[in-house]
Amino acid sequence: MLNGVDISNQRSRKFIKEDITNYDIIYAMANDVLLDIKRISGNTFNSKKVILFLNEIFINQNKDVPDPWYGEEDGYHEVFDLIEKTSNKIIEKYKTN
Repeated sequence: MLNGVDISNQRSRKFIKEDITNYDIIYAMANDVLLDIKRISGNTFNSKKVILFLNEIFINQNKDVPDPWYGEEDGYHEVFDLIEKTSNKIIEKYKTN
């Protein structure tokens, strides 16, 4: 467990066309992923539902979440902090009182 987050039960799957209608919001971590979502969605693509993740804190800047894979370990910590900050912003945005 790193940074107090247990991801041992996390699972992933490929994006499917039906996700556009099944979910209210879909966050893409990078522009190439957003393009893949658009391609897979075809005529069901809805640009109001598919958002670049970092646009929540860097409004309309269309930044990708950096990939720390080829860098040093501190890059992972920086990306974690960026994801945590953005996630907290999203929680605040959609939190109901």
